[in-house]
Amino acid sequence: MIVGASPFEIGDGDLAIGALAQRTQEFGRCQCLDVAVALQRLLVRIHRIGDIDREHEFDVDRHGAGVLVGEAGEMRGGGAGGRESRCDDQSGDGRITRSPHEQMLARHTGKGKTNEWSVDCYSDGTDPPGRHRLGLRSNFSWTPLGKANMSVDRRTLLRAAGAVGATAIGASAAHAAGCDIGPPAHDKGPLVWMNLDQIELDAAYDQATYAPTLGQILKRYATSSEEVRKRLGPPKRFSYGSTPVEGMDVYPAKNPNAPVFVFIHGGAWLRGEAKEYGYPAELFVNAGATYIALDFTGIGAAQGDLRVMAKQVRSGIAWAYKNIASYGGDPNRFYIGGHSSGGHLCGVALVTDWEKEFGLPPTFIKAGMCMSGMYDLKPVRLSKRSSYVKFDDDMEASMSTQRHLDKLRVPVVVTYGTFETPEFQRQSRDFVAAVKAAGKPVELVEAPSYNHFEMCETLGNPYGPNGRAALRMMGIG
Repeated sequence: MIVGASPFEIGDGDLAIGALAQRTQEFGRCQCLDVAVALQRLLVRIHRIGDIDREHEFDVDRHGAGVLVGEAGEMRGGGAGGRESRCDDQSGDGRITRSPHEQMLARHTGKGKTNEWSVDCYSDGTDPPGRHRLGLRSNFSWTPLGKANMSVDRRTLLRAAGAVGATAIGASAAHAAGCDIGPPAHDKGPLVWMNLDQIELDAAYDQATYAPTLGQILKRYATSSEEVRKRLGPPKRFSYGSTPVEGMDVYPAKNPNAPVFVFIHGGAWLRGEAKEYGYPAELFVNAGATYIALDFTGIGAAQGDLRVMAKQVRSGIAWAYKNIASYGGDPNRFYIGGHSSGGHLCGVALVTDWEKEFGLPPTFIKAGMCMSGMYDLKPVRLSKRSSYVKFDDDMEASMSTQRHLDKLRVPVVVTYGTFETPEFQRQSRDFVAAVKAAGKPVELVEAPSYNHFEMCETLGNPYGPNGRAALRMMGIG
């Protein structure tokens, strides 16, 4: 492991890149990259030429760039430490071939072959105009940082690790200082909501700006769900409505008459599928409960109307309860939970008049768990989410859980992470304060050092903040 840097998997073949490399690639707005950090990443991507596998020595020069010297070749780092490469379109046409910001990092010669590496701007046509990712140029071919697939001799990396670690400590700090998490640097504009201007408010309702590794985590949701299905078997699939999307994946408990947890996924109201949220099932099944992941329409298909989405979620919950005997659930132990935009929809479900709308007992849901959600939509309406949610006064009011606490009949658990956006944190705290002021039972779980997407992932971990809270709410585990 390289000290002072993001962890690397050290193996005999390809090496997995660390979180720092992922940040630039997956954050999607590569603003800067310190030369020393680029060199650090480069060292774990060196392609072995021919049969070169001799041990190499590594040193760090006074500029913080590296020099790797070996019997069969030479590798030199160029550029002064702390210098930045910025991915800004110089031509205005969205394409960069060889920008003025290119920095030569290394040259390696052996077996009559020469490879040169430099760090420069890279675009595959999917980036917005004027913004590009950084990439490695190797003999004038491109490899975007975060997607390199090269191997390196194990001994070479181990020998280099100490020196690279020393470089990386300062370089990582420089990188963090230059590529801030949160809204981009800007002149403060007119206040739109509380102490936030429009740029800050938009960022506060865009979790990507505060979770640079979200792409990596979302991939883990999917792969972890696949692994869980391999262990538990495929879920039972039930339909609760007339359209194909109105369905649910049911992971039944091993024993009958089990408690039930219905999960409402997030995705900014735009995206998400039940199959991507199968990973928590193992936690619940192992604790003796049934886990259900709901599918429902997205805001696009709903023509921008959150009320359409809420109606489907309510219908799915009602169906799961009315048909609880079909999958061995206990009608006296029925719980719901949701994360992010699913946390919002969970809150809306908890203040539903179930008796009037579905003919169900008002307290058939025994408790609800709202994870990293939104409970008053006024600031959301003022944010860039209004570009795809067609807010009107009725939608804002009817879909704001915090304005309907007189209809709340059951205990609520509210969770959030301290690395989430400022607004998502505030929404959770204010919602809990309002529930307490209304004299209703509520528990707040504040999880230090978790971002928005990591919080959702912890629902599958009995020792994580959400997994532990869910089992405690249900009185199991």
